[in-house]
Amino acid sequence: MTNDKIAELERSLEQERKARIEVEQRLESTIAERTRELVEARDQALSANRAKSAFLAAMSHEIRTPMNGIIGMTALLQDTALDSNQARQAETILSSAQSLLGIINDILDISRLDADKLELLEEDFNLCETLPSVIETLGIIASQKQLELFCLVDKRISHILHGDALRLRQILMNLIGNAIKFTTHGEIILRIMPSATDPRSLRVEVQDSGVGIPQEKLETLFRPFSQINRYDQHNGSGTGLGLAISRKLVHLMGGSIGVESTPGVGSMFWFEVPLLPLVPIPSPWANLPPVRCLVLIHPSLHAHLMAAQLENIGAHSTLPADFTIAKTLLENQTFDCLIFDYHSYPQGQQALLDELLGSLHQLPYKLRICNLVPQSTNCAQCGMDSSLQHCACLLKPATQLKLIGLIHPAEKPAHTGYPQSPSAKTVHETRGRGADRESGARILVVEDHKINQMVAKGMLAKLGYTVVLAEDGFQALDILRTGEDFAAVLMDIQMPGISGVETTIKFRKEFPERDLPIIALTANAMKGDEQEYLAAGMDACLTKPIQIDTLAAALDKWCLMPA
Repeated sequence: MTNDKIAELERSLEQERKARIEVEQRLESTIAERTRELVEARDQALSANRAKSAFLAAMSHEIRTPMNGIIGMTALLQDTALDSNQARQAETILSSAQSLLGIINDILDISRLDADKLELLEEDFNLCETLPSVIETLGIIASQKQLELFCLVDKRISHILHGDALRLRQILMNLIGNAIKFTTHGEIILRIMPSATDPRSLRVEVQDSGVGIPQEKLETLFRPFSQINRYDQHNGSGTGLGLAISRKLVHLMGGSIGVESTPGVGSMFWFEVPLLPLVPIPSPWANLPPVRCLVLIHPSLHAHLMAAQLENIGAHSTLPADFTIAKTLLENQTFDCLIFDYHSYPQGQQALLDELLGSLHQLPYKLRICNLVPQSTNCAQCGMDSSLQHCACLLKPATQLKLIGLIHPAEKPAHTGYPQSPSAKTVHETRGRGADRESGARILVVEDHKINQMVAKGMLAKLGYTVVLAEDGFQALDILRTGEDFAAVLMDIQMPGISGVETTIKFRKEFPERDLPIIALTANAMKGDEQEYLAAGMDACLTKPIQIDTLAAALDKWCLMPA
């Protein structure tokens, strides 16, 4: 090979080497640039998540603080002298406040749902204890819109279910609440029945007579914020998160959810979840004696829905076509109960109903009489003749427990109003224990919010404690430096000047020998908050709104015994 050939080859190799180096440099530059972009995108995502968490924490704190006042003062109000109507109203306030608290928790939960980090409870619960609070709370809203709310629980359904009662309630509140919001007249029907395809699954249907949904919008309905587009022509409010959360919860529970709708006719939302026990538990009133009821309700659809409710608790219903037929039936047959809705009839027909009611005293047998009335009405306002014997008012919506109490008085308390909730029952039991506590045990309450001061003082007084109040952390330290004896300290977290965490750290550092229990009272509910408080030297943490039974249990555990 000649020297010229060798030189040309060397030049060619050198050019290729330079080209390769140039490509490598460009590639390295591109990789570095892409890496910088990925790092920036990651940092932006982390920053957005931190901002989201900070916003949720701040929102939770700002809402939970007044909620503590609403729930706490209502619980205290329940322990005063109230008539039955006032007691029911106070219970409804408390139930509604708890529902609002549930919404707050939903907003905090949605981030965990998106991250697949929300855990479900697996425990037995009683359907008859879960449904009434949902139906009663939403029944008030339905009544304000002059809508009827019906609840039909199939008699084949076991009353003891297994799963997460709180999440089931959450889904029901979302679906029924939406149905009420977007229905202007007619009725909302909740049906609970066994699934036709899975023996372990419960099927729930929420049917309304509302505006309906166009077919092209059904596919996107369960996406976040889709509700705004769905109802914008009807000026419907709401974020549209309710259906998205419901879908995520149903799927997390191993179930399915869907909707059927006809514009101008109404919609039917349904879901199926595996909540039924492996071995069905029979209804507690499956073997009650048969009862015959005569039902007079307008329109006929509502009468048939009431008859279906009665059938599910073992009662037989007769639905006469008019008052003349009703009078004939009452005179020639024997009935146990007459159920009617006086104000459901037009004014002209009410006179005919009055005539029928006026003839009941001539019947040769005892007949229980029940008028269905709105929740805002009591017996003195129902419009019935006070001379009617065995007459009672049943507050709508009519639930299973209310109807059982009506047709089988021996099985339930005589009243047919709102049944006492588990939370109210627990409060009364807790107060009973509070009377046995050492009189004069002193609790230092460190709280800057005036209403929450009233709540804490009221609850502690009911539990038998003496309260000393500090407006902020500085005042609390001054009081503790006097050497006064306290059984425990209840410490708010966010206070002006010095936080509860800083106050605790200063106290523990200044008085390391004093083994004084400090319990955090906080409106913060984000993950990691409790660990921060415990690390600062606190002994326990209670999240606002504070429940009196939870407060009592914490004090029972941590309070120092008197010397």
